[in-house]
Amino acid sequence: MTWFPRRADRPPLHEVGEHPDYRFSLANERTYLAWQRTGLAFASVGALLLHSGLSDGALLVPGAGGLLAGGLLIIRAQRRYRATSAAVRNAHPISDRRLVATVAAVTTVLCLTGLGALLI
Repeated sequence: MTWFPRRADRPPLHEVGEHPDYRFSLANERTYLAWQRTGLAFASVGALLLHSGLSDGALLVPGAGGLLAGGLLIIRAQRRYRATSAAVRNAHPISDRRLVATVAAVTTVLCLTGLGALLI
């Protein structure tokens, strides 16, 4: 059983395009795992802030934001992995930089919100 079932209108990934050089596949897997670790870190910090915020209340918003951001990152990592694998197999360019910019912005906002909550 998979976490993200395949849609009926999509063929299985191993049937799309040609088999790429293994170095591209391994690089895509490493990137996927890095995004998974990042999502897990966001969720862990969010859970820690939520736990700390139960007694204080000021850390509930950054904690919930971190937990939500972690969950969304884990879901987005799976979609990005599949899209990148399909692009590599079909020899299409890969130029999606929006996720990196979004994660940087969310990290900055959550850090500033958490710092503001701790200082107030």
